[in-house]
Formats: sequence, structure tokens, C-alpha cells
Amino acid sequence: MTASDIIQNVVDRVQDGSFSTATILALINEGRYQAASEVGGEEYPDLCLPALAKTASLSALSSASSVALPTDYHRNIYWVGSVNQGRRIGKRPGDYYNMLAFLEVFPIETGRIEAVCVEGANLLYRGKDTDTLTVKYYSKPVPILEADIESLTLGVPTEIPDNIQRPLLSAYCCREIYSEIEEGMEGPKTNTEYWGSMYLKCLADLRSYALKYKPREAKYVRDME
Repeated sequence: MTASDIIQNVVDRVQDGSFSTATILALINEGRYQAASEVGGEEYPDLCLPALAKTASLSALSSASSVALPTDYHRNIYWVGSVNQGRRIGKRPGDYYNMLAFLEVFPIETGRIEAVCVEGANLLYRGKDTDTLTVKYYSKPVPILEADIESLTLGVPTEIPDNIQRPLLSAYCCREIYSEIEEGMEGPKTNTEYWGSMYLKCLADLRSYALKYKPREAKYVRDME
């Protein structure tokens, strides 16, 4: 399903020519980002879309204590490994966001990297070794450009399954458009509420899909000292 198809679907439902292709495309990209952020809901806050999983190699220097995360990093680093040590750093994915636990590891003046933690757009580390850190994370969806809306490659929101793309993103766009149209109206905002409920329904379908691919914790052999 190309962005062009989704835009036409939104136009057919809203029947308001004041919303341009560029405006609707911006809402599609916004909806993709929101869906990637909200897919887990309150029950599965760390759940992400499997197609957005990425792996990057970051260079940790002995002269520094942090390294910038990839520019497309969005959320949920779930694995960090040390190339020098040939092992994973940290026992659980949540450790990578636990600043208190990270700070309880005393600053290490020499030796291997023993702990890492996300702070904003950076990965902090405890240790003074020059190492390559392998980081597994989930990226932001790549925005679709207006010039590519009819492309079967660049114009498709591939992080969302085919059968959910149009209903989910059309519902998001319609909700946002009707929210603007019905702003200031007295009484129930019927269209905004309807498309809002449709978006949540589609988001639940997306959640069911993503749960099938949620990373499972592997059992590791104890590291040799």
C-alpha cells in the first residue's frame, strides 16, 4: 500500500479539499512515528515493531565516557555487546535505562567496560577500554517524501504489515483532520471520536502482530573469567 493510496483513501473519507497532499502525507509520517511509539500500550511499554530493529557498531574510546547513539535511534535498546570481551554487557534490557543502577557502578579508571546506560542521545559507559560496542535497538520510521508517494519501495510504510497500513494510517489522519474541523464546535465531536476509536482498534491489531516477534531473553553460558 503506497502513501498515494492512503492519501486518496483519506481524501475520499474527509471530502474537504482544503487539506493538501503535503498536509496528509505529513500526517501519515506522524502517524507512523506515533504507532511505532504507542504499539505496546500500557501493558507492553517496551514492545516495538520488528521491522524497525537495527544493529549498529559504536566506538567507545578509553579517553571518553560516552558515545553518540545512531541518528535513527528511536527507543528500546535491548542488547549491548562488547567486541573485545565477546560478551553481552548488562543482564536485562531494562538495565540500559536504569541510571541509578549505572551510577552505583564505581567509575573505572582502567580495564574493560562493565556497564552502559542510555542518557538522551548518548550511551554512557563505565570502563576505560577502547572497544567496539554492538548495539541492538529500534529505529525511527524513515519519512516518506512527497516525490516518492507512488513508489512501491520508498513510498510504502513497510514497518507496518500490509493489511494494517491503510486502515491504521487513514484512521490516524482522519482523526487529526476532524479534530481540526470540529475544533470549537458545541456538542460531541462525532467524527473525531469515531476515527480515534478506529485508530485504537487498528493499533491493537498492530500490537498483536508485534507481540509475535517480541525478542525473547536467551540463556547464556556464564562468562569465563
